[in-house]
Amino acid sequence: MARTRPTAKDAEAICRRLNQFVHRRYDSWSAFEEAFGIPRTTRLGWSRRKNPSVPEVPILLRLAREANLNLNWLLLGELPELRVSPADNPVEQFYAIIEAELRATEKAGPVDFDFVWRQMKARSDIASSHDDTIVGLAVDGVRSVFQEVLRSVRRTDALAKWLMEAQKGFGPTGQRVIAPEEGTPAAEKEKKQSGTKQSTTSRPKDLTREDE
Repeated sequence: MARTRPTAKDAEAICRRLNQFVHRRYDSWSAFEEAFGIPRTTRLGWSRRKNPSVPEVPILLRLAREANLNLNWLLLGELPELRVSPADNPVEQFYAIIEAELRATEKAGPVDFDFVWRQMKARSDIASSHDDTIVGLAVDGVRSVFQEVLRSVRRTDALAKWLMEAQKGFGPTGQRVIAPEEGTPAAEKEKKQSGTKQSTTSRPKDLTREDE
């Protein structure tokens, strides 16, 4: 029985996702080739724009085991990109995501990785504070970015308030409004005009009331 090949559409989608994975995790095809010992001619077949070839099953197994690549994502486009262990609660799910990222990027064999990861999880489980836990380390990693965004937001708010205050001192034509000095003819004129406006807007006297 002749070996069947995926359709051109499926092959292009698989190789497009593989290209994304390689550049996200290894930065370049050259680094990927070196890490997996893959001949350049084989890789060129995967990266062709038209009618690309797809990785054989032995390569797929290596990608799953050594790079922690989720084959459901590579072949079908179903997230997540990396193999993540099933978890029963949010904390375990968080651990599983970090574990998947580390397995995909750290150059450690399965035995060494499992030993180190068990030690880290044990330390997290018995710690009474976040100082030395996986969650705490993750929070500290995000903290600097959070604080920078917060400072930016506060600077933006402060600038907006300053502009609002500055605009209060300008007239409709955009010219600066300067109050006249007390005691000057201009100040007396403005005061007189203000009094006139106030008198015209006050309640008129009841003319129908007879004088006693």
